[in-house]
Amino acid sequence: MIYEHVNYAEAPTCRGFYVNSAGHKIQFDFSEIAKNFWEEKTGSKRFISDDDIYQLLLETEETDSEEFLTSEDVSKCYKLLSKISDDYDIDAKCAGKDAGSYCWYGVLDDGVNSPEFILLSETGDWERVNTDKNAKKIMKILKKKQWNIKFPIS
Repeated sequence: MIYEHVNYAEAPTCRGFYVNSAGHKIQFDFSEIAKNFWEEKTGSKRFISDDDIYQLLLETEETDSEEFLTSEDVSKCYKLLSKISDDYDIDAKCAGKDAGSYCWYGVLDDGVNSPEFILLSETGDWERVNTDKNAKKIMKILKKKQWNIKFPIS
């Protein structure tokens, strides 16, 4: 599971945390990298993609972490994630807060194909909710924990 805040309104921002298979929360801040993507990538501006973030997370050493979910909850989340319909619906409305986006993603990675990012929930400029019953169950598990973190990450 990945929780990220992305914003390009003032200075490119890309930070948050991910939950590893042991249920530990590991924080990341790729804002400087996002800025480089915005300013330099192929001579044109582009946003840092989910695939970019995932690759950076794979290369990130898990140093500081804290327990976030039990191993049982991690297992439940991934079982539910694999049951989410390929044609899931997203309820969306523009909130226009100029706050960027705060998103929860589930990631399915079989090690063979490109990882599949499944949006579970988003707040900020847009309010989006995955309407699949399994996504809602995952968010119920995640909301049992105080998962909001204060930015910037120290």
